[in-house]
Amino acid sequence: MSPDLLPAEADAVRARLRFYDLSFSVLRPNEAQPLAPTEGRFRETAVACQARFGAAEGEVSLFLWADSDTYVMWAREAFGWPVLRGRIDLAGTAWTATELTASEGQARLTDSWGSASLEASVGDRVEGGSPGARWLTPRRVLNRAGLGGEVRELMAVSPTVRAAGARYGGAGRVSFTFDRRHPLAQFPETETELEVVDGFEIVVGDEVDLL
Repeated sequence: MSPDLLPAEADAVRARLRFYDLSFSVLRPNEAQPLAPTEGRFRETAVACQARFGAAEGEVSLFLWADSDTYVMWAREAFGWPVLRGRIDLAGTAWTATELTASEGQARLTDSWGSASLEASVGDRVEGGSPGARWLTPRRVLNRAGLGGEVRELMAVSPTVRAAGARYGGAGRVSFTFDRRHPLAQFPETETELEVVDGFEIVVGDEVDLL
């Protein structure tokens, strides 16, 4: 991550491995792209950590994967998010039950470099919290494929939370098994705090700032 985006110095900062099982619908279809899907489902995996730029605080998603070509193209084109194609497998009652307390679940992301996985034990429902976060994304925009120079900018995307959903605590175990050349290969298997948010609804793209 760019040194300009490092959070305040501390003994430890929060980093998150997130797995999503999402459905989407387009609020304003693009008439110039009549073949583009307007609704569907996809899965996403993210590795993100705390970040800040001046007074602006948020998260930087350092690694992103999805199993939808539509989402990969949209996220990269609209926001410059570094989304790669990956296989995401979800199993267990944590992904299917109506009431998640005491449920169990597994999640695994696999790409050509290796995998990231989570073993989850969901605890009791807790109050507060939100599925929303402020995503800070540095990006490099080439003008005329680089012939016209480039622009470097920092984009802040803040999702609008329509429904916060139900939030649960819990515990889990995270493991990374990537090729030794991959940046995530250095992290050992780790016991971790777990947060599950079920049934949330957000709008992405209606609040975007250039910092």
